[in-house]
Amino acid sequence: MWRHRNGVCSTWFCKHARGFTARRFWSALEQALTTAEEALARHCVLALDPGPEALRRLFSRRVLRPMAEPSELDGQVVESVYRAVWGRWAGREQELFRAAADLVASLRWEEVVRIGGSEVAAAA
Repeated sequence: MWRHRNGVCSTWFCKHARGFTARRFWSALEQALTTAEEALARHCVLALDPGPEALRRLFSRRVLRPMAEPSELDGQVVESVYRAVWGRWAGREQELFRAAADLVASLRWEEVVRIGGSEVAAAA
């Protein structure tokens, strides 16, 4: 588990040994790792193609987010929304995450920057 922490958890320290210098370093590293994680997540979703409706919901900035249904506030899943969000991977979420891990596990940093484009390059 500790080996696979995200950028925030990997760079969080309650106190920094070198004060502001260390804080600035760890903040910059957290920004770079988080930006890369987001780019790789988008890359995996596109490569593993959950279907057009799921892609629209995940990537469109103009998707209207409906008000939460009472059942959702009670922790119940609305089947139609669940299926729309997961698309072809509905019911196979663990398989999706394993496939995504396989896509990125062996990438070198140069490949991550290529996939992430200018946003990752600027954060690095």
